[in-house]
Amino acid sequence: MAKQNKDFEPRAQNLFYYGEKMKRKIRKSILNLMKKIPINEESLYKKLFESSLWNDAKTVALTMSTDDELNTMPIIERGLAEKKQILIPKTFAKGKMEFFEFTSINDLCKTKFGILEPNGEQEPIKKNEIDLIIVPGIAFSKINNQRIGYGGGFYDRYLQNYQGKTVSLVRKIQLVDSKWIPELTDVPVQNLIVEEINDEK
Repeated sequence: MAKQNKDFEPRAQNLFYYGEKMKRKIRKSILNLMKKIPINEESLYKKLFESSLWNDAKTVALTMSTDDELNTMPIIERGLAEKKQILIPKTFAKGKMEFFEFTSINDLCKTKFGILEPNGEQEPIKKNEIDLIIVPGIAFSKINNQRIGYGGGFYDRYLQNYQGKTVSLVRKIQLVDSKWIPELTDVPVQNLIVEEINDEK
């Protein structure tokens, strides 16, 4: 019995190592493609705004995008025009993240990673008050909607006991045919909205 326990731990560690190694490889490959290949933003906006996920939501949470990501400002502006409550995340130590109401881009401050975040002077919005979270990511599995992010684990931790809807706006190059070994804390995205390429037939 003792021998079985000894054997199991190295196997589990090797499995976890293989999963992490595969995720790092996929992350690096997709990030390189994201820098080189242009995105059809309009197809993603159109699909999102026509979806029941968006139209049924009164409170929508999403991140401020970086240069190589889908520009989220048109989504923020559309949400405000439709009188939705728009929320932006702020990260804290030990992997904690909270969402705060977006009022003006002038009220955001830039982190050391160059990402705009709320200043945190307001009270964060409670998790059970958020109808829809638009989850960012680098790669997404076609098989089970598992997601590879930037490695910080902020969204996976936040989504552990989140009861609302989640969606990711996905470029074609971000879709992965295979699945990888998820960590215990990994949370798949409920819905994927996928980019349409102009020359698709």
